[in-house]
Amino acid sequence: MACKTVPAKSVVLCVDDDSSVLAVTSLALQMEGCTVLTADSGPAALAVFCSQTVDAVVLDFDMPGMNGGEVAVAMQRLKPQVPKLLFTGCIDLPVEAIRAVEDICAKPSGINVLRSHVRAMLCRSACAAMLAN
Repeated sequence: MACKTVPAKSVVLCVDDDSSVLAVTSLALQMEGCTVLTADSGPAALAVFCSQTVDAVVLDFDMPGMNGGEVAVAMQRLKPQVPKLLFTGCIDLPVEAIRAVEDICAKPSGINVLRSHVRAMLCRSACAAMLAN
């Protein structure tokens, strides 16, 4: 049976250097029932990731300085249990970035598709946590 709603009190970190995309993504995930934390750069995302409890991360890939793949790899080393999704328009992603995330969603696919991907990722993570306990 598919998970139709996000697990209660899910916290998602959204990372994008484009403030418009970040605002729309955040609003869409809030409408899904998530608490959303935001960061506009890789270093800012890592600071939030290390200081807050986060259930999932949505990352843009193409950011100046530290790209989303590099952020995902660093996050994977810090908290490998937290699922990460690349929400990107890039089609040529490095293998390391692909290996560090649980899912990839193309930006042109629309916000409803992103919400579905995040919901599924949070449900899988919640189920895995329940089985581990």
